[in-house]
Amino acid sequence: MIFPYGGRQESGACTHSHSDVAAMALRGLCVSYAGGIHAVCGVSFAVKTGERLALTGHNGCGKSTVLKAIAGLVPRTEGDLLVGGHSPSSCRHRIAYLAQRSSVDWSFPMTLMDLLLSGRYVHLGWLQRPGADDRKRVLEIAEKLRLSPFLQRQIGQLSGGQQQRALIGRALIQEADLLLLDEPFNALDPESRHEMLCLFDGLSAEGRTLITATHHLDDLETHFDRQVHMHMGRVDKDLNLRQPTPAAGP
Repeated sequence: MIFPYGGRQESGACTHSHSDVAAMALRGLCVSYAGGIHAVCGVSFAVKTGERLALTGHNGCGKSTVLKAIAGLVPRTEGDLLVGGHSPSSCRHRIAYLAQRSSVDWSFPMTLMDLLLSGRYVHLGWLQRPGADDRKRVLEIAEKLRLSPFLQRQIGQLSGGQQQRALIGRALIQEADLLLLDEPFNALDPESRHEMLCLFDGLSAEGRTLITATHHLDDLETHFDRQVHMHMGRVDKDLNLRQPTPAAGP
């Protein structure tokens, strides 16, 4: 999901936060669906700038709902949310949300080039069209993700792994500060998953913040800083995966 603000912001302009302000902070988040049933309730955690947080738990535990609430795709029943210390309504342009591949209509008549270019709309005005610089950025990302040969292919003709990389590419092309990634490694073979993890490591080193819902637990200690484990719509554990470096001896 890309938020088409075209560089414009709502009241309370969202600027880059100071290093001591959380990139994203949730407090007491509750989301209810039809019938008043809580999908998640009482969820609280914060993420530092540049941090890589793994959101884990069984299917149905609320991981996707938390990401959608942060992205503004589902309404909060209760709770507070700040992005870089600001109201999220003024920061949608700084958030990129990568949906699960199964939620996308891959029969839609658009090419991979069109899909990737849609990630640039957030930087354009309502009536503007992508220009040469936008297309150049798409070509760079497509090359990095090994998608260059398929740019003119209809998105439904891509393999499952190519479709997943295409969604990741669209999120990266938005150049957001906060990336919300819902099961980004589905349909990827181990080699491709490792490439994506290394790519995400590089984004973290650049100061991007990543919250990744994942059921792949083998990579946690190598490629993530924190793990927030959910159970039945609540935070069960919040673990620091980066052990402090032992102090040097005398």
